[in-house]
Amino acid sequence: MDEPGRILVWYLALPCLLALPVMNLSLGQEAPYPLQLPMTSFTVSSTIISRYASTRVRCAMHNPHPTPRQAAFDLHLSPAAFITNFTITVAGKVYAAEVMEKHRAKELYEAARKQGKTAAEQEPQRFRVTATVASNGDISFELCYEELLQRRLGAYRYAVAIHPRQIVAELRVELSITERAGISDLRVLPFHPADTQQGMAMMVTTPSIEGTHCAHIAFAPTPKEQAAFSATGLAGDFVVEYDVARRDAVGDVELQDGYFVHFFAPSGLPPIPKDIIFLIDPRVPLLLL
Repeated sequence: MDEPGRILVWYLALPCLLALPVMNLSLGQEAPYPLQLPMTSFTVSSTIISRYASTRVRCAMHNPHPTPRQAAFDLHLSPAAFITNFTITVAGKVYAAEVMEKHRAKELYEAARKQGKTAAEQEPQRFRVTATVASNGDISFELCYEELLQRRLGAYRYAVAIHPRQIVAELRVELSITERAGISDLRVLPFHPADTQQGMAMMVTTPSIEGTHCAHIAFAPTPKEQAAFSATGLAGDFVVEYDVARRDAVGDVELQDGYFVHFFAPSGLPPIPKDIIFLIDPRVPLLLL
């Protein structure tokens, strides 16, 4: 199976290359300017419903220099994530990437490369875009991606990379969780630096739990707190772990739009290799499964 990160590049990045030539857009390449443009905001908004996460990352930058400079948007994705949308906003204009099938995007990539146009592949699980910003100009990047959370060692784990690599005036992460079966053992892990030799762990706000089925978590370190973490700002993963209440040994079945999903996590079984067989009898109404 193809790696998700590479597929995403074929789907989204290459159409941007062909649609935005005036912006000097490039992908998967390091910016030629060593200094980063000041980042005015970095926000993450995520919603988890029935163990399915939808995440939106938005980054805004400003160029205070008298000459054009490059802005770089760099985000590490989990192996299970797939991108659903990517937009760049410049001078009030919104440029949206086009989602297309892998083989079609690859054809466009090869055609652009043969014509001598700028084109590049990206590393798996890494999304990087650089674009030229005019003097005193502003630019914002917005990336949306989704993923199905996997249960490992008794918990579902959600992580999002926070690597602005500078002190940001507005940095905020918001996460809401909704589970029909109920939420149990919700934990927000301390924010640890990606490089263990730099910075110290930062405690994250205690989650706000609304009843037994909903929770809300907000992480908004001030510039002073970011500087205390590291001189170059935050660089690590925001991680949340939780499990769902399991009241029925046969699992939990959810139906929507003619599809169903069966969550099944039996307890008390010894850790040995297992073969799992799903049996669907069309003669029996789905609600009885």
